[in-house]
Amino acid sequence: MTKFDFEVLLFVEKVGTISEAQLIEKFPDECLCTKLRLNRLSEPEYFNLLGSSLQYPKENSSFLDIEEKDGERCYCITDLGRMALLEYKDQEELKRARRWEYLFFKVAPIIISVIALVVSALSK
Repeated sequence: MTKFDFEVLLFVEKVGTISEAQLIEKFPDECLCTKLRLNRLSEPEYFNLLGSSLQYPKENSSFLDIEEKDGERCYCITDLGRMALLEYKDQEELKRARRWEYLFFKVAPIIISVIALVVSALSK
């Protein structure tokens, strides 16, 4: 999934049930292919029973559920979507922590060396 997919999931989680028109208003379809992304996020996985050519949707295998309200297509987040968001937030937090670790262990020694150099130059 892309960062934009997670932005859509975050928005749907924040507002609850939302219509397709409102989502497309928030995330324009022309440049972001929102309808295609919504279809992909709401499409469940399918499986075949032994000896059958019929496909059945797996339970809880899509990130968004589709509901019909007043003849309008509406989306809400599923448990799988919430789980994906939690994992995404954990990964983002880990990236942020690694960035701070990099700054501390790579940049801090340089700053300390420059300060020591300035102090020793001023003390002469």
